[in-house]
Amino acid sequence: FSTQGTSRPTHSSGHTLDLVITNRSSSSLIISTSIFSDAPSDHSYIICDVHIPRQKVSKSKIQISSRKLKDIQIESFIKNIRQADFGSSNDSVDRSVDIYNSNLLDILDIHAQKKC
Repeated sequence: FSTQGTSRPTHSSGHTLDLVITNRSSSSLIISTSIFSDAPSDHSYIICDVHIPRQKVSKSKIQISSRKLKDIQIESFIKNIRQADFGSSNDSVDRSVDIYNSNLLDILDIHAQKKC
């Protein structure tokens, strides 16, 4: 179930060794094929013009959120960070990162709530 896109030899010995193959259903993708035998090797260059239909992309809304970081009371923020439980040294690296991120986001939510 394939279609060969080259129609003449692509090797200096007269063989068709270099191929452009598409599904039969997509054979209309190849608009034209050019073979250039002046390559520095025993294989020819193959250049194809291909038609690739655009797929419609659904437009989605992007939600942007922000925080007023300038309004954070630094002393209180640092106090909350020092009091946070960041797990133990026995936790895996992945678990430690999850705990760290979760705690910092919770503290950040206290001091600078996310605005949507």
